[in-house]
Amino acid sequence: MSRLPERVAALLLLAALAGFAYFNAGERVTLRLGVFVITGVPLSIVITGSALLGMLAMFVVGLRADLRVRRLLRDRLAREP
Repeated sequence: MSRLPERVAALLLLAALAGFAYFNAGERVTLRLGVFVITGVPLSIVITGSALLGMLAMFVVGLRADLRVRRLLRDRLAREP
């Protein structure tokens, strides 16, 4: 099966991300993180970092359920003749 559609979609996503970063390169924001205040952070870095942290959080949250399902399937497969 061809992986061309997946590669084209990945390239389009990367091109959109690069375009977004390019057009917002001059946009600077201030991050207020409770005790810490960081000024002059590029907006594209804030958005990309937020997306990556969200992905990491979803991975951690879903890991326990995924391992439970894998264990159930492994046990069910071991019981079959």
